[in-house]
This record gives sequence, structure tokens and C-alpha cells, in this order.
Amino acid sequence: MKLFSPKHSIVFRLCLLITIGMLSILLSSAFTLYWVLDNTLNKSATSFLQNEISIISDILKNHTNDYSALDQEVVWEPQSQNYDFLINITTENGQRVKTTPTFNSLFSNTIWPDYQQVNAVLSNMKKITVGHRTYATMLAIIKTNNPNQPLFHVTVAYNITHDEDILGDFTNNLAFITLVGLFLIIIGSFVLIKIGLQPLTLLVKNIENMHLDNLDQRLDEQVASAELKPLVQAFNRLLDKNTEGFKRISDFSSNIAHELRTPINNLMVETEVLLTQSLTEVKIKELLESNLEEYQRFANIIEKLLFLARFDANKLTLNRAEFNAAQEIQILLDFYDAIAEERNISIHVEGDTVAVKADQTLFRNAIANLLENAIKYSEDNSKITIKTTNQFNSIIIEVIDEGPGISTEHFSRLAERFYRVESHRTSSTGGSGLGLTIVDSILKAHGGSLEFQVNSPHGLIAIVHFPH
Repeated sequence: MKLFSPKHSIVFRLCLLITIGMLSILLSSAFTLYWVLDNTLNKSATSFLQNEISIISDILKNHTNDYSALDQEVVWEPQSQNYDFLINITTENGQRVKTTPTFNSLFSNTIWPDYQQVNAVLSNMKKITVGHRTYATMLAIIKTNNPNQPLFHVTVAYNITHDEDILGDFTNNLAFITLVGLFLIIIGSFVLIKIGLQPLTLLVKNIENMHLDNLDQRLDEQVASAELKPLVQAFNRLLDKNTEGFKRISDFSSNIAHELRTPINNLMVETEVLLTQSLTEVKIKELLESNLEEYQRFANIIEKLLFLARFDANKLTLNRAEFNAAQEIQILLDFYDAIAEERNISIHVEGDTVAVKADQTLFRNAIANLLENAIKYSEDNSKITIKTTNQFNSIIIEVIDEGPGISTEHFSRLAERFYRVESHRTSSTGGSGLGLTIVDSILKAHGGSLEFQVNSPHGLIAIVHFPH
């Protein structure tokens, strides 16, 4: 099981991290203190041993053949100090020169190293345990100023049992302090983390208090901590998107109800007329033709909604091919010229000859929707201009009309489904309110975009971007 698995709580993971960090500091401090104390005690013992060997060396060098001078340092001094240190002096041949009385009995079973293995005049300090006592020992080879005298081998043992007891007690105290510290760290870190996470707890409560009836409420970014502010900002942005989405759903429901209500009412009225009145064959035919128009309107709306559903589900298949955009626009003009001439609207195409790599059918559909809108909302005796521009990274097609225009505040919503600018929605202008939505979807499917600008002095410019 992973200790830092995402499913574990933040409190657990922070407690664990703090505990590991603080325990590492405690253990490092404990080992450092232990090392310092042990090193200090060893230096003290070594200093004592070296001092004793230095005194013995001075006596042997200054009192040649007078070994009685050693009695004070080897016999009487250890005896006065309760044999806390002991000295044994022999010649290199093993002949005993002077020994502290209890030395041989105390170290009878001790195997001393061969003096030939002593690389220097003094050996390193070595600890020896005898019974319940611990001794620091050091070996030395002393050479006097008399060339006729043999080398002297000196062994000094210093009782460091008290030092070892201090070191042992210190180790036990460190272990106890470490365990108590570990317990306090766990409890303390848990409490402090709980206190530190109170802003997060409060944030969760504020989020829980939000409901569908108060979606306009936002979390206060000013009181959020530096760590939580990005989360609060992201959550508020999500609320903005959700609020906008709910509004669009509400508008969509209202709009589609409006779009379907009129044809359904027309069908109901005409059907009632057919059922309740005696009509001539001509009148019946007229009513059936009117019904057929409403059915065709239904079919058109359904077809467009199905197209948008395929786009939303990423199931829109593009059959890309390279073609001349101007030629495709001219094909459309052959159809729409007749409609425009009825209102004396002229359509002009100008600009570069551009090649577009796109789905040809969808390209025609997009331009046709824009051209149809331009004709629908243009004033009589006006002009529509279609401009094509070849830029470095995209093909730009502009459809410019001289109609009443649209306020810029509506530009961001023109591609929404069933969105209409008119304050009083009617079907007098025809259409289903899905044309620009389909254009926008077609362009997005090709990696392009749709934008709008105001045509001065009046009118609208619809700008299509197709990527190269």
C-alpha cells in the first residue's frame, strides 16, 4: 500500500511528512550529541593515558637503573585513587620492571597485542571490559637515553566505567526523549494541521450551502488564503460557466418551445378547420399545402438539431478536399441572386482567388447560411459584398451587408442555438435560429472560427476563418 496514496487524507499525509521530518531531525540531533559526548570522554581518557605514559617515560629516562623512582607513579598513586588506573612496565624481553599490585590479577585473562604490532611509540586507545568494569588501555614503547638499556614496554589501563555509565544513561535518556518527542510531534502536528486546514473546512461548508436557487452566489476571494485563492478562483469560474450553461439551457428550452409552438398551433387550427367545416377541394388543398410547409419546417429544425448533435458527440465526418472558394461562392450566387433581385439587392464578390481544403458540402452550407442571413436582414435596394482574403495561416471570407446591424453586446451569443436579437420573437423573418450555430459548428470542426464586426455606417460583417 502506498503511504502517499491520493485516497489518504491530507491530514494523514501531512502528519506523516512532518513526523518523518521531525523524527529525522531528532535522530540526527541525538546521534550528534551522542557522538560529541563519546568523543569528549574518549579524548579525556586518551589524554590521561598519554599523560601517564609521558610521566613514566620521563622517570625511566631520568632515573637509569633506579626503578624505585617508579613506585610513586606505579604503586602509590594508583593505590591512593582506589586503583582507577593501573600500570605495568616490562622490558622488551618480558622481564617485569614495575607493576601496580592488582594489575596481573585483574588482567590475568586479557590477551594483550604483540608490541611488535605497535606501529608508533604509542598505540591507539582500546577499551577492555573486565567483569563489570570498562578500562581504556594504551600501549607504549619507551627508549631511554642509555644505549645499553633495553626498550621498555608500558601498559596503562584507566577505569572509565563511570564514563561508560554516563554514556549509557545519556543514550537511554535520548531514546526516551526521542519517543516522547515522536508522540508529541504526532499529536501536535495533527492538532496544528487541523487548525491550519480550518479555512479549507470553511470553504467546503460554504460550497455545501450553495444550491440551484442561489447559483449567483460566489466564494469570497478576498478572505481566501494564498494557497486556497487559486482553488476559489477556479471554482468561481466553474460556477460562472455553470450559471451560463443553465441560462443557455433555460433560453434553449424557451426558444425551442417558441419555435415549435407556432407551427403546432397552425397545424391544430388548420386540422380543426378540416374536421369541422365543409370545404371545397381547392380550400382543402390549400390547407394541406400549409400543413406541409409546417411539417417541412419541423423537418428542417430536426435535421439541424441532429447535425448539431453529431457535432457535439464528435461524430461529424469531414470529407476534406481542396477546391476554389470563389467558384463555390459563385455557384451559391447563381441560386441566391434570384432571391436577392426580388428586393433589388445586389451581391458582389471581390478579393483574392483562394484555395480551401475543407468538406465541400459543409463549406457551401456555412456560406449559404451567412448569405441567406445577409439577404434576409438587408434593406431593399442595398448591397451585399463577399470578400475573400488569403492570409499567412488562414483563408478569410467576409459577408458584408447593409442591414440594420446588431449591437456588439449580442455578438458573443449570435452562435447560440435559437438565439434571436429581436425583443419580440416572431417568425416573420423566417428561419429557425440555428443557422449561425451550424456555421459556427462547421468552422470549429475544421479548426476555424466565426466572428462579427459592425459595418459602418450600418450593417453587419460576418467573418469566416478557415485554416490553411
